[in-house]
Amino acid sequence: MADQLATSSNVHAVLVARAGKLVFERYFKGADEINGWPVEKTFHADTLHNIKSATKSVMSLAFGIAIDRGLDHMSV
Repeated sequence: MADQLATSSNVHAVLVARAGKLVFERYFKGADEINGWPVEKTFHADTLHNIKSATKSVMSLAFGIAIDRGLDHMSV
């Protein structure tokens, strides 16, 4: 799968966790932007990404999971 992703898409990384442990980790070369200019680069574990407003989606998902699990109250 990783070899196919490396040649056919603009995926920056694939990480797979199972039972709380990282079992697969691979980084790829791909397109990115630096100050609005397109560049080709090889990504690594420490490569920073401009995720723009994706954080809002991730946080809303986390809050939804917490509410579903009954963790929607705070004990102070």
